[in-house]
Amino acid sequence: MRTGNNIRSIMVDKTGYLKWEEIEKVILAAKNNRDRVLLMTMAYTGRRISEILPITPRNILWDEESGIFTILKKHKLKRKELDGTITIIDRKPDEQVLPINTTLLSVLKKYIAINNIKEDERLFDITRKRVYQIVRKAGFDAGYKRVGRKWIHPHTFRHSFAIAYYKKTHDINRLSQLLKHADVNMTMTYSQFSQKDLREGLDDL
Repeated sequence: MRTGNNIRSIMVDKTGYLKWEEIEKVILAAKNNRDRVLLMTMAYTGRRISEILPITPRNILWDEESGIFTILKKHKLKRKELDGTITIIDRKPDEQVLPINTTLLSVLKKYIAINNIKEDERLFDITRKRVYQIVRKAGFDAGYKRVGRKWIHPHTFRHSFAIAYYKKTHDINRLSQLLKHADVNMTMTYSQFSQKDLREGLDDL
């Protein structure tokens, strides 16, 4: 369980996210269909790159009205040896189940069919570095060079998903389950809006 500074580190910068309409502009600015579907998957699931890149059609449980991702989340265990060195041990991945937004589900079905992606082939056969480049290029082209105090980056989509979901539902427990946080206190950081958001709320009164 993470505590103290680790909890606060999730989203220290309360301006480090985009509004949903801004996320949509970034998605539309992507240069090709693969990149747009990748950005949509990031935006509509709030998952990390390490969880999205391994996804294959086999990881999607299709249903007439809904779908589910089965995502393998890897864990690393740090062990301090007697001589002071640190050994990193790869633990067996956990299988996590994640419901899929119906809009994203429809897009993924078409994407897989058009590109004839096999059951065991990755949806996005690219590297983490390439994902960063895609996000940066689309963000720049959409007019969002910096988000908060940082350059736009893949985790911007996770933060933006979390903020958008919380604003719409005000359900911190469900959001915590969607983000797969070990501690709901980690998720509470997304309930702390920026001064700009607070001002918008007042203007709506």
